[in-house]
Amino acid sequence: MDINIIIAGDVVPSDRTLPLFKERKTDFLFGEVMPVLKEADYAVVNFEAPVVIDKGNPIKKSGPNLAASPQAVEVINEAGFNMITLANNHFRDQGQTGVMDTLHSAVKVGLDYVGGGENLAEAQKTTFVTIKDKKFAFLNFCEQEYSIATDKYGGSNPYDIINIVKAIQESKAVADYVILIIHGGIEHYPLPSPRMKKEYRFFVEAGADAVINHHQHCFSGYELYKGKPICYGLGNFCFDVAEYRSNGKWDKGYLARLSFDDGRVSLSKVPYSQCAEEPKVNVLEEDAYDSKISELNDVISDDARLMDVYQDYVATRQRKLLSLMNVFGNRTFDWLFKKGYTDSLCKENRLLVIKDLLYCESHLDVLKKSIETLAKEE
Repeated sequence: MDINIIIAGDVVPSDRTLPLFKERKTDFLFGEVMPVLKEADYAVVNFEAPVVIDKGNPIKKSGPNLAASPQAVEVINEAGFNMITLANNHFRDQGQTGVMDTLHSAVKVGLDYVGGGENLAEAQKTTFVTIKDKKFAFLNFCEQEYSIATDKYGGSNPYDIINIVKAIQESKAVADYVILIIHGGIEHYPLPSPRMKKEYRFFVEAGADAVINHHQHCFSGYELYKGKPICYGLGNFCFDVAEYRSNGKWDKGYLARLSFDDGRVSLSKVPYSQCAEEPKVNVLEEDAYDSKISELNDVISDDARLMDVYQDYVATRQRKLLSLMNVFGNRTFDWLFKKGYTDSLCKENRLLVIKDLLYCESHLDVLKKSIETLAKEE
């Protein structure tokens, strides 16, 4: 007996969709995709903007502090989703207030959740769901930015290889299937890094029956590894931002439809466009993105090509990223460095020191703790 589970990417009430979520315009936002969700036995979506019921408490961070109304959770439920994933880089944007308001709102409407909690121990919990007499374990982790939970406050479940493998193995001992959902990768880059490919395959070897990724704001390719699907990026599911609306990537994505039958797992996709001409999700023909996905899959399948493309991407970003290592925030120096005018001042031995700080695990531990202290994080 087939069991079909749908997994979707990022939902953020924003721009044109903000009032639509607040006014609970579920049919307008998700009318075309709702039949797909209701045909599934279970549906999961990444809910990336923390709920604020009364007044938020934005944390100190780089980048935007997102927020959503309680009605947004109601819309997600009405659309046909059964679970929200909370391990993402924005779940703690509104501090403990947003964490608790989100958890309260999910429980109120009957949504399951995974990957987030009022403290680290709660955020690390696996969510087990029985579907047609089969027990599924849902695991959810995110790469570590500002959203991570600690023993003192709530947030998201941090990406840690040892913890992930332990969770997979412990879940596999009691569940029929283990689904691992990860929030990470490089924004606006439509391929996994070589590290991601290596680690995601390792999670399959550890016992995961499917590995699904989102975060990059564009879709990526996928592969079957040892008979198990790995999706390297689903794209935005409903996230409206005027600046990126027509960049050719932001408005495109696909739902991952996982089918489980007698120990076997298969993957099919449901392509859609989102928040392009209209602030809604439009389901497309199944082959809508086949050509592009085929190109991506060809690169993913070839380690050498994947590394070459990744190195080409890094070459376009390296000066900007290295300029950010200037903690004094001198914009003039940053501009001069990015243009290459200060290369004579950039000593090779200093770059070697920085390399050592970032590559050596023990040095990196000390550097991270130093930055936390200097930045006066909570």
